[in-house]
Amino acid sequence: MILVGAQRRSIRDYEIITLLGSGGFSKVVLGRNKMDGKLYALKILDRAFIKKNRKEGIIMNERNIMASTDHPFLVKMFSSFKTVNKKKKKKILKKN
Repeated sequence: MILVGAQRRSIRDYEIITLLGSGGFSKVVLGRNKMDGKLYALKILDRAFIKKNRKEGIIMNERNIMASTDHPFLVKMFSSFKTVNKKKKKKILKKN
């Protein structure tokens, strides 16, 4: 689990509601935080595909940029963590 904000989070903290979209090596689902009821976009990455196609650098660049960006027109990343089975990495996103 990687701490970006003031709180540690894991996938267990969210109730998955619906699929919002999917792409080449990720999908985005709508999740509700079980503690505060707020809705978040959870980006789920296919780690096996990323490793097989050597896309780790792209993913880490995206993560680092999103973690350091704070602008009203951009999606803010609140935290990033790995699932227990280490097959998928999730990013918790919420539009400001």
